[in-house]
Amino acid sequence: MSIFLGNTELAAIYHGSSQIAEVYKGSTKLWPLGGGGGAVAFEGYASATTNSTSVTCNVPTEAVDGHFLLAIVSANAWLVESDVTPPTGWTLIASNLYHPGAQARVAAYYRIADNEPASYSWTNALNMRVVATISAWSGVDGSSPVAAYSNTAYTTDDTTVQSASVTTTAANQTVINAAVVFNSGAVTFTPPTNFSEHYEAGDTTSRQWVEISSYEYASAGPTGTIDVTASISTTLKHGMAIAITNAS
Repeated sequence: MSIFLGNTELAAIYHGSSQIAEVYKGSTKLWPLGGGGGAVAFEGYASATTNSTSVTCNVPTEAVDGHFLLAIVSANAWLVESDVTPPTGWTLIASNLYHPGAQARVAAYYRIADNEPASYSWTNALNMRVVATISAWSGVDGSSPVAAYSNTAYTTDDTTVQSASVTTTAANQTVINAAVVFNSGAVTFTPPTNFSEHYEAGDTTSRQWVEISSYEYASAGPTGTIDVTASISTTLKHGMAIAITNAS
């Protein structure tokens, strides 16, 4: 379906269930549909690992202008938050030094996609074992995308990677949960009850293992603790839950 405006130099073309293709004088730009109050949806991700002074992660190929981009970066040799420099245009949500002995820290950043490059790089003055992931999400309020988050350490020696309760601020709000484990060998995850797992990332080079999942809560209020199950028992882990504001 096409809607032609004026002298046909500008055309808004229906492009599936979640995008409008805006065509202007021969150039095309995809925009997420807005104004419908639809659910937040996972669109895709990219990940990268390294043992170096920087990590470069691709932007997901599914990302279009207006998408909420969430980066989870976990590394060792990261004692002070400011030791790692994020790319221009990314906003820090929170970070946590979950393993002081190895100086292992995890941080979450976001930006709203707008004419995205192929990739972004995070840099450190020291060599670091690091995993970086970027995920793309549609249906998110671009002006105030993060409604709330939890970032409390849970260091009991068991298989649970626990995110503290986060309080959603509206009905039908999606919570994105990130679980991270630091371990030299492979780690796999089982997502929290009712959550949809979107991806796992990491390898023995980075020694960082990440799981991302999400769930839409029908009512506003505290979620209670959110528990991911890891394949090993460990104290070297962290969970972070991020409540996302729906597009109105």
